[in-house]
Amino acid sequence: ERKLDSYRREGYFYASAIVSRVDRRGEKVTIEARLNPGPVLALDGMIYTGLVRTRPEMVERYLLPLDSAPLTDEKLGDLERAAGSIPFLDFRPPLNIRPKPGYTGADIEFVFAEKRQALFSGGAGYVPDNATSFVWDLNLRFENLFGGGRRIDIKSERREEDRQILDIGYNQPLFVMGVGEFDFRVATRDYRDRFYEFALSGGYTARLSSDFSAGLSLGWRSVEPSDNT
Repeated sequence: ERKLDSYRREGYFYASAIVSRVDRRGEKVTIEARLNPGPVLALDGMIYTGLVRTRPEMVERYLLPLDSAPLTDEKLGDLERAAGSIPFLDFRPPLNIRPKPGYTGADIEFVFAEKRQALFSGGAGYVPDNATSFVWDLNLRFENLFGGGRRIDIKSERREEDRQILDIGYNQPLFVMGVGEFDFRVATRDYRDRFYEFALSGGYTARLSSDFSAGLSLGWRSVEPSDNT
């Protein structure tokens, strides 16, 4: 079984053994067996199940390059990890292997569930006996816009009369050095009796391997005190 498992890990679709002779001499038993490793399966195509808005070509950018290498356990494991790292999809393992006639190639089926496109949380209130009057806390997220993995985050907050916050972030996949992401953010804080703040930032992060990422982020911020500060 250990010998057969080594064949299966190397991409053979099936492996079997037929015992051809058993020789017993005293306490020593010698077994001869004929191994049939079967055909080697190579990756032929990919099938994506569960995609509605997401473009298949966007998913392929996150997966390994399509080649004819044998479907070893290592390669299947790498494909599962890559599929599970797609931020706007939920991957449902395991992979489904569909052999082609002749058992020389196979399609791999990935089962995905798209994350909810719009998320909302927050609250609002009215304080009639206070100068603050109307207050709110609003968080919006729009995921996987236009099927391209883009994301917009919006945060708006007003807890006191002259204190408001607005924060808008934008992220999208960017494949410059492999799998990567570009992000941009603009934010303001309007504390009218104290200061007004405006900030911009942007950055790029690249996933160089399954265990290592590197990136660069740049930001600029301006704070203007109010006249009485």
